[in-house]
Amino acid sequence: GDEERREFFFRSFIKKDRDLYGADSFYRVHNVVGLAELLTKQMRYPEAEQWYRYALRLVKHNYSEQDRRYAEVLAGLVDLHYKNGKSTEALDGLSKVIEILENSADTRELRLVYLARQAAILESVHRYDESLASLEKRLTLLLDTCPAASSNVSASSSSSSSSSSSSSASA
Repeated sequence: GDEERREFFFRSFIKKDRDLYGADSFYRVHNVVGLAELLTKQMRYPEAEQWYRYALRLVKHNYSEQDRRYAEVLAGLVDLHYKNGKSTEALDGLSKVIEILENSADTRELRLVYLARQAAILESVHRYDESLASLEKRLTLLLDTCPAASSNVSASSSSSSSSSSSSSASA
């Protein structure tokens, strides 16, 4: 059906991309990851893991392991490990993803997502203290990146208390 057709096209595009761009081209990563995601959805975990690892090699060949693109592909492998019941591998990979993103520009939203995912995985393996620490880190990130919102909250609570004092003074 539809999934077999998608798999056929991904494999065809991967081969055509190799012929067109070369074996080590970063342009091949999108279709390689697409195939890995499809195989993960089909619960063909060993094959999906091979494709994710191949995508990571392609990214690493073109960029540093500290590059955001590496973290984004690694996050797919993390999801695969978690779905396959490999919580330890998922958590190890997720820690690496978060570390890379902490050192990359404009990754706040991604870090929030991965910190929440980390907390959920930790909770699922009964590591509650670590799960709480991950959630606290997420909350700190939320508060640190919203100073205007916290200033507005402070300002509005100050103004509402001063307006209630002035209205009681005029009464």
